[in-house]
Amino acid sequence: MTPNDVRDRFAPGAVGTWRLEMNAEPVLTWAVSSNVRAPSLRQATFEFHEGLLVATRLELMSSDADAHGPPLEVSPSAILSRQAMPDGITRVFLVARDCPTHAEEVRRLLRP
Repeated sequence: MTPNDVRDRFAPGAVGTWRLEMNAEPVLTWAVSSNVRAPSLRQATFEFHEGLLVATRLELMSSDADAHGPPLEVSPSAILSRQAMPDGITRVFLVARDCPTHAEEVRRLLRP
């Protein structure tokens, strides 16, 4: 998916704002509007390599069903990690294992 595809298809179920950062690789972030009452999803960040989506970072309320599960799930193509924070937010990170931009993060997640 491209940044435009993500923006067109992402349906968080709450009102929010988009921000596009043009770093070495584009980063597209959606954040819930401050006047919206505590939705499950607080923020979503989509990271791209060569114009294609390779990683997603979510900040979910710990009560959200997607916030629960093993802290690390590994498949041949992707890694999903969940990290519960003391403030009631769970950080969820889904990354393609073959992305050179995220290679160090992938190695860190796979370390025993």
